[in-house]
This record gives sequence, structure tokens and C-alpha cells, in this order.
Amino acid sequence: MRKKKDTAEYFPHQSEHGKTLFIIDKKWGNDGYACFFRLLELLCKTDGHYLELSTEESRIYAAAYCNVAEDLLMELIALLVATSKIDKPLWQHHQVIWYPSFVDGLAPLYRNRRRDLPAKPVFQIQDPILHVETPKTTGRNPVKYSKVKESIKRVREIDVKSGIISKFGELAVTKSSFITQKITINRLILFGVADA
Repeated sequence: MRKKKDTAEYFPHQSEHGKTLFIIDKKWGNDGYACFFRLLELLCKTDGHYLELSTEESRIYAAAYCNVAEDLLMELIALLVATSKIDKPLWQHHQVIWYPSFVDGLAPLYRNRRRDLPAKPVFQIQDPILHVETPKTTGRNPVKYSKVKESIKRVREIDVKSGIISKFGELAVTKSSFITQKITINRLILFGVADA
């Protein structure tokens, strides 16, 4: 059985343009206009019709494909996010371009294929702070008391400085809760609620 593809050889190019393309044209001229449509071409021929630009290599390739500097490409993407053309949470959390109205415009193509449109990509949220690898143990407790003591001190410092810990519940001060304490402290620091 032949593999079903979620790519397209063409996409509709309307002669009437909305506010977003008007802004792109006025702000960047032909470079912005061409970059926008080259970006749509990339979306068109990419499986699932979304682009992951989370790596430097992928951003360099996309900028080269669009024949613009990477800065211009990123500014254009920021405008598309600001005007709600690109899914904001996917871009902010994963640097993924998902352009819902573009995919919806491919409906006739997928109707001819007798298939549903590709669905919005779903990524598992990976908070690097929450990803804790448990060290292999040799029968001893892997958490050292000095680390727990240091963690307790940091919790107290944050509590004294801002009273934030009380909002998130009391943390037990035991060796077994060290990882939980460290995660909570790091999340508070990460989100700017507490100082490092």
C-alpha cells in the first residue's frame, strides 16, 4: 500500500490580500512579500504542513529558502504571530509554525484525496526543569544531605524575601522531597517569581 502523503504541490494564491500581507509589503517591500510566499511554499511541501524552526540549522535553511536574512525571517514570523496567522502557543513553546488558515485553504486538495486535513501538531510539553533523571543507586541514598540542607536554605531565603512559597503550599523538608523542592524553586526562578 502506498504511503499517504500530507504535502501539497500547490496552494491557492488569492489576488485580494488582507491586512497582514499589506503590512508585510509596506514594511519590507518585495523582500517581505517574497519571503511570505516562500514560507507558504515550505509549509506546502513539508509533511503535515508545519515547520519546526527550533534548531539553528532549520532557521538557516528556512531563511536561505526564502532568500532573506535570518533576522528578516524571524521578524516576519513575529508579525505573523502578532496578527494571529501563526499559532502563538506552538511558536512560543516549540518554535513551530502552524498556519491554520493556510491549511484550511488546502481543503479541496484533501477532499480530492478523500482524506481529512492534517491536524494541528501536538507536542509533549517538556519543561527541562521538570525532567529529572534519577541516578542509578548502589544501595545508598543518591541524595546527599548537604544538597538537602542547601535546598532548605534556598527555600527559606525565597520565603523570607517574597513569601512566594506559601502560595504554592508548604514544602516538606526531608531528604526524599529534595527533588520536589529543587523543581519548585527552579520553576519559581524560571518564571521570574523569585530571585536566583
